[in-house]
Amino acid sequence: MALGQRGRRWLRLLLVAGVLLAIGAWWIDRQLEPQRLTATVLKKAGDALKLDLRYTGEADYALKPEPRLLIPNLEVRDPRDQSLILSARRAEVSLPWDTLTGGEPVITRIELDAPVLDLPALLRWQASRPKTPFKLPTLTKGIEVVDGTIRDTAFMLTKLALDLPRLQAGEPAEAGVSMRLASGNLQMDFQGKLTAATPGLQSAFTLDGSGALLQKPQPLPFKIAMRVNYRSD
Repeated sequence: MALGQRGRRWLRLLLVAGVLLAIGAWWIDRQLEPQRLTATVLKKAGDALKLDLRYTGEADYALKPEPRLLIPNLEVRDPRDQSLILSARRAEVSLPWDTLTGGEPVITRIELDAPVLDLPALLRWQASRPKTPFKLPTLTKGIEVVDGTIRDTAFMLTKLALDLPRLQAGEPAEAGVSMRLASGNLQMDFQGKLTAATPGLQSAFTLDGSGALLQKPQPLPFKIAMRVNYRSD
């Protein structure tokens, strides 16, 4: 039976809707293609910080509760000599929804699994930068670190856990933190709160919490409340 004029109109509308849905699905898939989006975000972040950010493996993404890039084996290197400053077994980078509609890539939250920070390499990179205070990017939903390590020539921090709900220029940065410190024969555990006066490497900070010196025959508990003032000279 032949379609009437109204039927043909609805058929055309359904066909147009089907084509539009197919184009929309293709466009969203292209925007969400994890390798492409990861490369774009890392390049933008690397250009802003003057660092070389790379990864190995297959990047992926998740959409709930917001778009998140899942980046395996992240590496952050000094572009001058390719020395490794930071590595992480896995990183999650959260992005606002408008990133997927063509907006400028903006990072709102970073989660790092088993990161390892080389402090001397970080300080060498910092010394090569202009003599202006280093400012971290704004992260409206903060940073989370699980099972981190910080290495220095004189000490090592392990089992580092950090929860920083928000990082914003001009605002104090407050983080819950726990760690184990080893320096020579000294070992101690600590948990508490770290507050920096301003985000960045050049900032006064306070440290409040409790812990224990790991000694025999039994650990020696302690409490600490300290303030460190940064001096640019």
